[in-house]
Amino acid sequence: FVGVGAPGIPLARTDLALAELHAVEAVKLHPRRQAPRAILASASALHGKLDEMEARLAESERLIPDDLTPYHAAAASLLQVGKDRSRAEAYLRKYLAQEPEPTAPSLDKARAQLALALRKR
Repeated sequence: FVGVGAPGIPLARTDLALAELHAVEAVKLHPRRQAPRAILASASALHGKLDEMEARLAESERLIPDDLTPYHAAAASLLQVGKDRSRAEAYLRKYLAQEPEPTAPSLDKARAQLALALRKR
């Protein structure tokens, strides 16, 4: 899960719910920041709420089109739970299409995740 927990260690359901709650509040306080939107997209993916995830991604891109971090977060979460690898692949390709923000996941990391998605397909 992006920004919460240690790599490779699954979050408890309560941790995910708490992260989502805090992210909703962060979006209200700072609507032009992508970090909380990435958490929300990731949470939707982890919950299997793909329509909600799509809506969150569309809103994030509409408001902040030059930072596609939420797409990376959603893709990483889809890969983590082993769901919809083709969608994860499309999100990673979209993320790789432009230079990421300095604090966003690197292109090398996104390429490695894309390779993983392609291998598992």
